[in-house]
Amino acid sequence: MEVSFSAGDQISILSTKNSKKRFTTASGGATATFSGAAANDNGFYAISPFRDDNITLDVDFISGVTIPDYQWSDNWGSGSGGLRASWDPAAPLAYAVTEGESLQFHNLCAILKIRATGAWVGYFRILAFGGNLAGTFELDTSTGELISSNPEPVNTINVGASGDYSHSIMASDKVLYICIAPGEYDEFSVSAFEYRKYTPFKQKTKSNVTFEAGKIYDLGTFSYP
Repeated sequence: MEVSFSAGDQISILSTKNSKKRFTTASGGATATFSGAAANDNGFYAISPFRDDNITLDVDFISGVTIPDYQWSDNWGSGSGGLRASWDPAAPLAYAVTEGESLQFHNLCAILKIRATGAWVGYFRILAFGGNLAGTFELDTSTGELISSNPEPVNTINVGASGDYSHSIMASDKVLYICIAPGEYDEFSVSAFEYRKYTPFKQKTKSNVTFEAGKIYDLGTFSYP
């Protein structure tokens, strides 16, 4: 899976002399130029996207990086008619390491692809055990491994909101890309819920599954019966 940037994207730059410096690009594409201010150093680490989280650098480890357990894109909701493919802009976590000014980003998330069709309004819930789907992690930049820092396991990701029409998915024809932490999971399931109903109308399950960083997993189409 390739990283693509949009105008206005922001990244965090860290080093022994720099703590979470914000850099921004004026144009998008497969490559982009980010501008900002940072002290000169022998090496730099970058995290995409920029967040005001408490991310800190300790040798080769970056702590405080997050994958949100609630994900939402305005392209999934009301007023976004037609086929829309998108993800939560805060979700697709990536990192880069450099000794100069050139950054090559590596995806840290596995991506779940869901197509929502038909005349229904609702949300999705992703559930799994045996690992952390989301939350706070420590990144080992020498290996790209995410090490969970969650005090309790994060077993659920909600996509869209229950009981909140303004953040419900308008499932006319939407393609959702959901970011999760890579790993091995047990009792993995994706459930679709119609707005204000608390029983799923469709579920897809698998007893054991492995998701790898940088790969897209197509979970098919969810349409109201």
